[in-house]
Amino acid sequence: MAESSVHNNPRMRKFFTVVSGNTLGSHKDFLKQLTMQQDFTEVMTLEKSDVIITFCPIVSRAGTDIEAALQEIPTGKCVVLVVLHHTFNPDCTVPDSSRLVTRGDMLTVDCLFHENQGLLDCPRNTEAVRTIWSHLNIQPMNTRKGLFKNKKPSEQKSKKQVDAPKKELREEKCQQCVHKDNLLKQIDELNQILDQQVHDLKNEVERLRSQVTAQMTDSAPQPEESVVTGWNAQDKEQQSAHCLGFHH
Repeated sequence: MAESSVHNNPRMRKFFTVVSGNTLGSHKDFLKQLTMQQDFTEVMTLEKSDVIITFCPIVSRAGTDIEAALQEIPTGKCVVLVVLHHTFNPDCTVPDSSRLVTRGDMLTVDCLFHENQGLLDCPRNTEAVRTIWSHLNIQPMNTRKGLFKNKKPSEQKSKKQVDAPKKELREEKCQQCVHKDNLLKQIDELNQILDQQVHDLKNEVERLRSQVTAQMTDSAPQPEESVVTGWNAQDKEQQSAHCLGFHH
């Protein structure tokens, strides 16, 4: 972390907060520790503030996220940029974000946080708070090493609270698996019914085809043999009569 080039700052009593991105509530924990001093308070308008405190969670690349955060910070006032790095390891080593900041009126500090634990109880976060106090000429009321240790029970997430969403997620996945199995079973049953219907339909088509063929065979005209034979006999009789007459 690095302090700005502005030295000998007068004591600053009011700050305005800018949050760039989703901090998962960790910026609130940080402000609780930062405002332990009763005469250092947050104001809701920029004009009434002495300093701007900006929180920038790193979600993609540090350079990109910090550059986006800088675009949201007004000029003309002293700025404290708190860069939040997501990790579960309190001893995690992160790069110094101040090298990515060129504004001379800005103090940059790096902090570690986790979605379930909030701000981690680690030397880096404690040092970040103390650095801001020193930069803003604020005298701390105590010198505890672990600023983030003694949270009230209501401020701490119990194991039950942490495990509850996981349990719900597991139950939801189980329900989805059961639902998927039921759907696959219904699909198999429908396929079986469809196969049987196709088979029955083929048999019915063959039966109708055979029936039509038999009807066509029965209705076909037969050869007129008796008629032809009758004409042949009459011709023979006429020929015989003609021959007898000729002899007489």
